[in-house]
Amino acid sequence: MLWFWAPWCTECRREAPGLAAVQAGAGDEVTFVGVAGLGEIPEMQAFVEDYELAAFPHLADVDGSIWSRFGISRQPAYAFIDDSGEVEVVRGVLGEQGLADRVAELTAR
Repeated sequence: MLWFWAPWCTECRREAPGLAAVQAGAGDEVTFVGVAGLGEIPEMQAFVEDYELAAFPHLADVDGSIWSRFGISRQPAYAFIDDSGEVEVVRGVLGEQGLADRVAELTAR
């Protein structure tokens, strides 16, 4: 599961605590990766630290190539990738329950 975020994004800030909780509950069943963009690396690092998101890796997509590859033009957004490699991109806020439901769908396949 890829989470596309920006360090200054207020919606990303609202999503972060729920994302951390869902990731902690998923254990090793789903791999989470944050894909930070539209910001500077120090601000990205501060965001991860401030919202206690260091339990999973984050990439600094400073040139926007990963965002572009997944058709992301604004944040937050998610890319859910199942075991077969099928990708479902969801743009916008999911909230903790919405994200938990999507993660449960990945583990049920």
